[in-house]
Amino acid sequence: MATSRTAGSRRPARAFSEAYPERGGRRASVAHVFLACMDQAIDAEGEAYLARLRNDGGWEVVEVQVNHLGLLYEPKVVADALHAIAS
Repeated sequence: MATSRTAGSRRPARAFSEAYPERGGRRASVAHVFLACMDQAIDAEGEAYLARLRNDGGWEVVEVQVNHLGLLYEPKVVADALHAIAS
């Protein structure tokens, strides 16, 4: 995760602690899904982040039992989850 950014960047420097800026665009009208890779224990910061997403009506949290490399070693699990989200 990046801890710094270039001047004028619109992206968060730290995804888990700095919110993406809301500028009144169409972003709120598009469905948001967080695919949580839950094969390994997550720390308190990760738990708090997931709790915020679960309590935010604009987000759907989908858990898959793979780690962050799941797309490489369990592609069917990830593909099935993505297909279910799109259905």
